[in-house]
Amino acid sequence: MPKNIGDRFLKKIADRFKACIRDADILCRIGGDEFALLVPDITNLNDVDKIARRIIDSFKQPLTVSGHKFSSTVSAGIAIYPNNGRDGKSLLKKADIAMYKAKEGGKSNLQYFNNYLSREINLRNDIKKDLKNAIHNGELFLCYQPLIDAKTKKTVCLEALIRWKHPRKGIIGPVEFIPIAEETRHIISIGEWVLKNACKQLKEWHKTGRTDCGLSINVSAIQLQQPDFAEGVIRILLETGLLPKYLMLEITESVLIESVYNVKRNLNRLSKSGVKISIDDFGTGYNSLKYVQTLAANSLKIERTFVFNIKADINKVIIDAIISLGHKINAEIIAEGVETKEQYEYLKEKGCNIIQGYYFSKPLLPEEATEFLKVNSN
Repeated sequence: MPKNIGDRFLKKIADRFKACIRDADILCRIGGDEFALLVPDITNLNDVDKIARRIIDSFKQPLTVSGHKFSSTVSAGIAIYPNNGRDGKSLLKKADIAMYKAKEGGKSNLQYFNNYLSREINLRNDIKKDLKNAIHNGELFLCYQPLIDAKTKKTVCLEALIRWKHPRKGIIGPVEFIPIAEETRHIISIGEWVLKNACKQLKEWHKTGRTDCGLSINVSAIQLQQPDFAEGVIRILLETGLLPKYLMLEITESVLIESVYNVKRNLNRLSKSGVKISIDDFGTGYNSLKYVQTLAANSLKIERTFVFNIKADINKVIIDAIISLGHKINAEIIAEGVETKEQYEYLKEKGCNIIQGYYFSKPLLPEEATEFLKVNSN
């Protein structure tokens, strides 16, 4: 690869931008792979939209640099004077906010700044600021959703699900704060807190005779990339007195994208100790079959969207294929998001081993889960 190809690539990008804009428009690079475009004398917002779409569409064709072809996509954030700001600094900041929102929607998107985005950013900033003290202040708590044997309808496992009781904003779900916890790396301490408290809780249930029940916990890619993650899990199991065979860690296929060595090392160490590994949202990643080859998974979890649309023939084909694959590699099949009798009956008939969802139970507080176990354990 020729030297300075990165600089040449950026120059090619700038040239392609220039081919899409007017002579009066001002283009500048503001750092890294980010460019700012000032579009003056606009009387109709449709004209802004056309320019942005033209730029995005132009990058559908690869760029050729020193004989090498490179693919690239553009995400655009747009702020309008004077509605979104009356000076360059303010407009640039809000365009940047809109751009990151555009990126969340996938490749080749554009997003206009609006007040909703501003409120969302303020909420994110509040969460980011308050999250680091959430454990210390006792604001985090766990719920447990039962996993049910499809044939016996008995509880075989409980999935620990984290919630945050914010002092001002009320209950905040994991969808809102876990991505921020991963971004700030607070997920490491939060994940350790979840593991320790969930293992303690299951040990308490075991003391009351519910020894056929296991525990399932979601693990972030950030946690798995830590060199000492496996040792930390084993230490907590020893401290709480919980046998490794009762713990199942749920991972998504994306965990193998980065820091492959640490991830595989941790998972192999845990698997050898007796901890079970489940691949969550199976079938939604680009390399599902590759990960089955890489990981000796104990179970595959069918993603809820396949279950929700179970009447669709294509989803039935996918579900049937996952169940067949799982059985051939001696992995149990778990279906999440099961809400109706029709879904349950179909999955049971096709050989799905474990059912999770509101058809049997919502996520329960510890005291509620205790009562549930009294009538639904083996």
